[in-house]
Amino acid sequence: MSFSGESYSLKPIERTTIADQVRGQLLQLIREGKFSPGQRMPSERQLCEDFGVARTTLREAIQQLVSLGV
Repeated sequence: MSFSGESYSLKPIERTTIADQVRGQLLQLIREGKFSPGQRMPSERQLCEDFGVARTTLREAIQQLVSLGV
């Protein structure tokens, strides 16, 4: 594709849900060692407050992690 004689490439726009974003942040925290294996995570209520999301959104994100085997 070119515009005024210059060529460039575009990356596709990523469409992510809020649950996908929460999952990504939780996964990053796990990878960084903020949550260790066997360690209790903060309560659902606390995580919802921290992320600013509804419980259904948080539950969907956690279910995605479970499906990934995390």
